[in-house]
Amino acid sequence: MTTQLEYIDLQVNGYAGVDFNQDDVTEEDFRRADQLRAAIDAGLSAFTHLGNGCPTMLHRHDNIIQRVLSLRDRLTSCFIADGVHVPFPALGNYLRLVGFERSVAVTDAISAAGCGPGRYAVGSQTVRIGEDLVARSADRLHFVGSTVTMPRMAALLREKVGLSDDEIRRVLSDNPRRLLQRQTGCFSRADVAENCSNTPVGSRAATANFKSSRTP
Repeated sequence: MTTQLEYIDLQVNGYAGVDFNQDDVTEEDFRRADQLRAAIDAGLSAFTHLGNGCPTMLHRHDNIIQRVLSLRDRLTSCFIADGVHVPFPALGNYLRLVGFERSVAVTDAISAAGCGPGRYAVGSQTVRIGEDLVARSADRLHFVGSTVTMPRMAALLREKVGLSDDEIRRVLSDNPRRLLQRQTGCFSRADVAENCSNTPVGSRAATANFKSSRTP
């Protein structure tokens, strides 16, 4: 944990903020709530992919999800809101518990998003998109990002979770922009409009370039 805190301190002193991806955090990293508090005190400002990327089998009470939720008033919580990574009933519970002022929804979209069922080369990986439009590894053992687009995710949040237009705007636009402003000192509304006009804010494609081509 000392290494984690040193990393956070380095990032905060060198930049403006840091977040943890739940994919990169193990139970050993944050096995007690006081360790998570120490990370927040050191500058941790957000926790991404909450509810996903953790072991399938968790202690029913003492687990990383519950610890993050217990400190929700000190963190921005980020969710992949496609209904696949976190089922909609659980997603709705998380969003309402965290609150719409501290929640961010992202697509986690890969470059093959919107291409329909098939096999695609995404970087060095072969990705299978099934009839259910879920992106899985070639061996179909795990998800590989998401295929949902930002407009589709907004519709799903409205239809499946019951969010209002104002709540959707907060989690998809206002809160991500505010978080980026806090962590980087840039990304005004005009910046987002200019730089992300063709790529939804919050999508994986917005921060990395993937070469995608359909394979036989």
